[in-house]
Amino acid sequence: MAYVKKTNLRGPQGPAGPTPSLKDVFLQAHPVGSIYLTTESANPGTIYGGTWQTMPSLGPYTWLRTA
Repeated sequence: MAYVKKTNLRGPQGPAGPTPSLKDVFLQAHPVGSIYLTTESANPGTIYGGTWQTMPSLGPYTWLRTA
C-alpha cells in the first residue's frame, strides 16, 4: 500500500492579475491548425479574431484556423 503525504498545495497569495477577455480565451483554446465546429455561418475571425478558412462539411459549419 502506498503512503501519500497530505500537504498544502496552495501557492503564495497575491493579486489575481488581469482577467482575460473572451476573445483571448477562445484563441488560446483554438490554436493554429485547430478545427472549430459551429451552427453559425459567421466566420469566427469576425467575432474572435484570427484567420479562419471554411472547410467542406455535411453537418455543422466547419472552420480551420490558419493564423
